[in-house]
Amino acid sequence: MADPNQIAVAADALQGDAAVWDEVGEKLSTAANAVANLRSTDAVFCWKGDALFASYGAVVDAVSAYLRDGSATATAGATELRNVRELYLRNEEDIVSTTTGLWEAQY
Repeated sequence: MADPNQIAVAADALQGDAAVWDEVGEKLSTAANAVANLRSTDAVFCWKGDALFASYGAVVDAVSAYLRDGSATATAGATELRNVRELYLRNEEDIVSTTTGLWEAQY
């Protein structure tokens, strides 16, 4: 059984870390949307040919996909940190309730 202050500090740290990863996920999602909006028409590339247009589109798609995947992963990480926090607090409560009165003499 840990000191209640230690438990509070650990729970707060997990909650704070989850908030950081949520923010990372939001920023990556914003970046993915911004990159996806970099689409262009083939008219812009007509002087360079279809190959350049195709390559540009492939790069935009790849970068946007990587950013979306990163956003999903960061958000999932935040969710797991919250799950760990809840599990930690629940286990501590279980330990306290199990050990309360354990060392008291039974008459």
